Amino acid sequence: MRIHCLLAVVEEVILDHFISVRHIRCVREHIERISYSGAVQIIPYGEAMIHAYYQEAMAKLSRLPLVECVGIQSNFSFDVETFMARLQENNADITKLRLWGTFHPEMTSIEKFRVQCISLKDNGIQFSVGIVGVTVRNSTGVS
Repeated sequence: MRIHCLLAVVEEVILDHFISVRHIRCVREHIERISYSGAVQIIPYGEAMIHAYYQEAMAKLSRLPLVECVGIQSNFSFDVETFMARLQENNADITKLRLWGTFHPEMTSIEKFRVQCISLKDNGIQFSVGIVGVTVRNSTGVS
């Protein structure tokens, strides 16, 4: 049973990668065709920034002259050093990158999230942050 679950996850990641690469190519072609000048915001299902292909896509989109900025939603659980190396490998224009970080108190500590924010800032990445609300119930079960 574990192998089947693992294969399902691997197949899902491969499919996600295929769809993402295809979608980014489509976005790039559309931008070039209509001479769109503006921002591109990537809002993935789940945490995208742990996948190299999302990081590479951001780098590639940032190089397009008509793209003013490229943003993505993230929980900041990715490795910043690896991200920065990937951006450099793909000749990203980091001045065009924008991250939208969402703190999930049930997934990480505020200290780990803060350290990620500092690392991104130190590397010249612009970002904004928000927090996911957590419902707290009192002893009567009322929120």
